[in-house]
Amino acid sequence: MRWRLCFPVLFAFCSVYGQQPTQRRIDSLHQVTSLAGTPYSLSNTYAQLALVYQAGGRPDSARHYLGLLGNLFADNRKDHTIASRYFMTAGLYFQRKGDLREALPYMISALEYLDAVEPDPSYGEQLLTIGNTHLSLGNPVSAADYHSRALRVFEKSGNARGQSRSLRGLGMGLLEQGEYHEAETYLQSALRLQDVVNDARETLAIRSGMAKAYAGMGRYETSADFYERALSQAEAMKLTPEAVKILYALGMLHTARKNPEQAKRYLLQGLSMAYVSGDSVMMTRIKTSLAVVSTSRRHGTDAEKTLVDNVVAATTDTNVRSLPDAYYTLAQWYAEHKQYEKAFTQLHAYLQLNDTVHRKEALAQYRELEARYAQKKVADDSVTLTATNQVQALERELQGLTAQRNYLTAAVLLVVLLTGLGALLYYRRSTRARKSEKVPDTKAPTPRPRATAQGAPAPSPSPRPTPRPGPAESKAVQPAVGSSEGTHSREVVVTTPNPRVVGSSE
Repeated sequence: MRWRLCFPVLFAFCSVYGQQPTQRRIDSLHQVTSLAGTPYSLSNTYAQLALVYQAGGRPDSARHYLGLLGNLFADNRKDHTIASRYFMTAGLYFQRKGDLREALPYMISALEYLDAVEPDPSYGEQLLTIGNTHLSLGNPVSAADYHSRALRVFEKSGNARGQSRSLRGLGMGLLEQGEYHEAETYLQSALRLQDVVNDARETLAIRSGMAKAYAGMGRYETSADFYERALSQAEAMKLTPEAVKILYALGMLHTARKNPEQAKRYLLQGLSMAYVSGDSVMMTRIKTSLAVVSTSRRHGTDAEKTLVDNVVAATTDTNVRSLPDAYYTLAQWYAEHKQYEKAFTQLHAYLQLNDTVHRKEALAQYRELEARYAQKKVADDSVTLTATNQVQALERELQGLTAQRNYLTAAVLLVVLLTGLGALLYYRRSTRARKSEKVPDTKAPTPRPRATAQGAPAPSPSPRPTPRPGPAESKAVQPAVGSSEGTHSREVVVTTPNPRVVGSSE
């Protein structure tokens, strides 16, 4: 269902509203964005990062991720889930920034996309948000319309938390119109639902609204009781802005009851908290109320009136020490004239404001040191980053030189290999050429028999030829033949017949 798709944005808003986001949460969200995801999952992460960064006081980062979410919407205009998520997130962003008139058009646009399907909890939440925005803008009639529609949606779905918030919105709208009895009815119904829901922040808001309703009806004791219970709850939850507003309301309540000393006690306590938290709007309102309370006590001698006037003037002084000093001077005057009860009251105001000033100055020094440390850290990070970049550049250069060296080595090896291969081929070719040539035998050749004339005997292979008789005259030949007997020689007589010439005539 669509409400399951759209609800994560509202859950992220509720989980981070009024709380400082942790770095672990931010890191986990960034880890999600680093992974490949669908436009739906990315839009959910971008929406949460925008709200978390805004709650953490980092508006630039919040705007960046809101812009990324807007880009996703521009690329997926037909997806009602992404569209409604973008407009809801933008509306919440401008609402928390204080630009309610800028936020309202985005909220209404988100409602148009949610209205395309059957109403669900996301639809009711958006109706409730628009109603609260109209209420903050001073439009209680328009706010009541949206709160009534939200109440019907939550009643249909059985959402007790949504019903309680819608009823409180209706009650607060009636308070703005002065309808205190009707407002009490709605606020009582909302408070009864808290027995089931048990939402501490919502209970605090309902009690403050009921206190205002009882004050409007003139039931000051009941109103003070609800304010005190709401103040205890705000202080326990460490909700300083809510506590300052309740203290201011208690001061104004006691002022209406003609109890200036009690009113001043609450106003001074609220002023101390406003000083420390840096809430300039509440500081101005409380100082104005203190001036009214002090003026209402302008009686007695001229000296006392002058000192009271100094207190009133100090409420508008930009010097934070002027107001506690004015109370201290007035306390001394009362002590000198033995009006110890009044002196104690003024001295208590001085001590409370003086402690507040010291705390504020200490906080300013702490923030200055923190900012200085942050700047130094940024500078150190910059130096570290520069050194890291230089190291990386050197590593890249070394890698380039290594690659170049490897290339040259490979080239040289290739040349040597090719040269050796060429020499080997040349040597093999030369060897084959030499073997193919005919080389003469160095041994003495075996004598071949020569052709002789007809009738001539062939020479005997024996070194000792046997003499054969013939009719012709013999011719004595004395060849020198080496025998195996050393120096002895013998005469050999060979008788050769007259040769006959082939081809001659007889």
